[in-house]
Amino acid sequence: METFYIDNELKNGNIAIAAMLFGAFYATSAVISQAVSFLSQPIVAALSQI
Repeated sequence: METFYIDNELKNGNIAIAAMLFGAFYATSAVISQAVSFLSQPIVAALSQI
């Protein structure tokens, strides 16, 4: 598996690979933030009842 770095790909002019890497990073961070908010809802509900 080849490792890609966004700054190297932009320097080489590979905009498509850089855009794909950025999209994958953005999608991963969006999924993680959704999971954190989903998991924190019961904790917030329990704290608000105290």
